[in-house]
Amino acid sequence: MRHQQGNKTELDWVLDNLLEDVSEPMKKSQFFKDHISFLSTNIEAALKKNAYFDHEIKPIIEKAFLNKEAPKTSMKIYISTAGAPLVGKSTILSWMLDETVDKEIATALNQVPELLALKRKLPNSKHIIASDPDVYGLYEIAKKYNEQPTEGFYNKWREASIVIDICVRIKALDQGYAIAHGSTATHTLFDKTIKSLVDLNYQPHIVAISAPEAMRNQNRADREAKKIYQCTPEDKKQKQISFYNNMFANRDNKFSVYGQCRANGAKLSWFGYNPKRELSCILYNNSVIDCEMLEDIAKHASLQDSGEKSLQDAGIISMSNYSACSMFTAGAVITAVTAIIVAGTLSTENGVEKSFLP
Repeated sequence: MRHQQGNKTELDWVLDNLLEDVSEPMKKSQFFKDHISFLSTNIEAALKKNAYFDHEIKPIIEKAFLNKEAPKTSMKIYISTAGAPLVGKSTILSWMLDETVDKEIATALNQVPELLALKRKLPNSKHIIASDPDVYGLYEIAKKYNEQPTEGFYNKWREASIVIDICVRIKALDQGYAIAHGSTATHTLFDKTIKSLVDLNYQPHIVAISAPEAMRNQNRADREAKKIYQCTPEDKKQKQISFYNNMFANRDNKFSVYGQCRANGAKLSWFGYNPKRELSCILYNNSVIDCEMLEDIAKHASLQDSGEKSLQDAGIISMSNYSACSMFTAGAVITAVTAIIVAGTLSTENGVEKSFLP
């Protein structure tokens, strides 16, 4: 235990240690206020497993800023992935950051013009801070101890990896870096995070990813073969449901979570894999691109309207973009992504739970 001084708690010591150079304006920002409770909860949980865990992870937080330089611009970019676990979000984000990925995968991603356009909007890598509780958190801790991120390792260090992620982003926002955040973005209050980023003069862009269940299961098997534990079975299922809720489900007869993100200033692009592991752009900058894939998702989600109309009602596409798929008929729908959505429920506009089993 650390020495007590006055009313200073263990939590206070850790916060001071990890965020000692964060400015007062940042601490007064809505982003900081919205994240401090979740950060504190994970710090307290991590302390129960390792009383001095912050000394272990501080070098990892500092590593994120090694050889980096904040861009001198008033409007900064904040890229956030969105989607269920095991759909390939981290791989796509690594490719966007010019990190090492499988050559065959990189070649395939280069063939998706909308994704390539997003990548080209990013500044030089020295101006970007990457944050992800798994890739730049848990896996970095595993490297430190020369261990594999097995299930036991995951359970021991999960809260610490979340602390790394939040601290890195707070410090990066404070210093004005562009940020690439690996996230499921499945929280029901994600739109509030987007608003707080806009308040800090950031341009948020959500890069949503979806994939067939067979692909997700194969990705899990591939990771397990390498002794890499990705997520709990419950997270795998629930965050898939939450992703589609955030995309389509209206709240209190208003926009969906991602629709409100758009209203708050975010841009949204959505990419989906088909059963052949071919990536297609469903939505780019809030405009529908792949009508077939979108309408197939709508069909198997048992949406009351077409996918395009549902996105309009959710506030994700505007009236000016609506009708992009007007020539697309149900009979022309191919079965490219019939397995994307797994057993679960999707909240409808009136709050009634509706099954979306294929």
